[in-house]
Amino acid sequence: MELETYTVHIETPVGMSLGNAMNDIRSWLDRHKIEPAGFKSNSIEDVFILDIRFASLDEAHLFERDFQLGASATKVPV
Repeated sequence: MELETYTVHIETPVGMSLGNAMNDIRSWLDRHKIEPAGFKSNSIEDVFILDIRFASLDEAHLFERDFQLGASATKVPV
């Protein structure tokens, strides 16, 4: 049986370091007592691209809302 996860795709602002982005994300996750189901990063020039997987759609939507992300969470089979 496959577990479903929900991926939130974000891009950091130009010039923001990956370390600063990760600190912001980790602080948020710790505050909300959420452990991501997975994480993947990539970069294109000065922008870091982060895909963070959540075990529930509610967690993914909460993350999106608090980080004011425009993209929708996507359901992805694991």
